[in-house]
Amino acid sequence: MRIFLAIPYIKRKAKHHNILLPHDYIKTLDGYQKYSNYKIYFIGNFAYKNNKLRASASFPNYIIFSSEWSYQLLVNNSDELQNAFIETLGHEEAHKEKELHASSKASEKEKIFCKKVNEVHCDFRGTQKKLNSNRQLLIQALKFKYHFNNEPDKYSKTHPRWCERIDYATNYNFDEKLIRRVALDNSFTDEDVIMKASTHFDNIILR
Repeated sequence: MRIFLAIPYIKRKAKHHNILLPHDYIKTLDGYQKYSNYKIYFIGNFAYKNNKLRASASFPNYIIFSSEWSYQLLVNNSDELQNAFIETLGHEEAHKEKELHASSKASEKEKIFCKKVNEVHCDFRGTQKKLNSNRQLLIQALKFKYHFNNEPDKYSKTHPRWCERIDYATNYNFDEKLIRRVALDNSFTDEDVIMKASTHFDNIILR
């Protein structure tokens, strides 16, 4: 695990809030490496907004978390935070598995549909991998991150809205029915692509 890029952020925020960090805080953060076969990096605030819980699987062999994750894991180590971290780790690991790709001549709507199906699949696959397919733990993690980051739940071309992700996690398993719901929510009607998405992934049933 690499955390050195996050250390200035951790120290600065702890000082601002008058919090004394444990002397072995680096060892504490290193302990989270046991949850993944990918290298976990806590990065500095140059790549993410300072006080948001963000993560990325964009780099091969690495899972990257924002510095705010490292800070919160040290000073606010609640069960809810732990659960959100593990769920996020599973989500990002799932991005490194088989993703759905739009065709080379895809329309903008097809690209958006494929990206959002991938994100929804990662919510479910990550929960299957890391949280023993526990539906309530996924819902809790999504709600925790949404409320913590305290950002407008606005439209994105890459991710479903938080309210949509929570709805999907609450009311669906990952299967053709959910994929068709994602298509409906994004006004996407290409039946060939919808069927391609439905057969690309294995179904995932949460308990």
